[in-house]
Amino acid sequence: MVTSVDDLIAFLRARLDDDEQLGEIHTPDCDARIPYEWEFVCRCGLPARRSGDIAAKREVIKFAAWLDQNRAGSEFMEGRAQSARHVLRLLALPYADHPDYREEWRPGDQSAAHS
Repeated sequence: MVTSVDDLIAFLRARLDDDEQLGEIHTPDCDARIPYEWEFVCRCGLPARRSGDIAAKREVIKFAAWLDQNRAGSEFMEGRAQSARHVLRLLALPYADHPDYREEWRPGDQSAAHS
């Protein structure tokens, strides 16, 4: 069964939404936490990096979706869309243990088949 790129994009967006919610939780015993007014603020940089990582991945997904939608009629664009689909598969790989992950998304030999 071959799934659409839209399914993979929806899966990735849902996982990033999950990650974003988890990113709001930060370990209370972080060594970089300092008192600030009535709460503790962490200066380790992890929350900001996590937020930036999620935002960057969202932009990669948006660009890959655009390439996929605009690939028709151009061998050049089709090649770029194939590369973008491979990048989407790579982005999904860390979530391979998620119940909604599909094995056909697992990156493989890109010279064999592009779907």
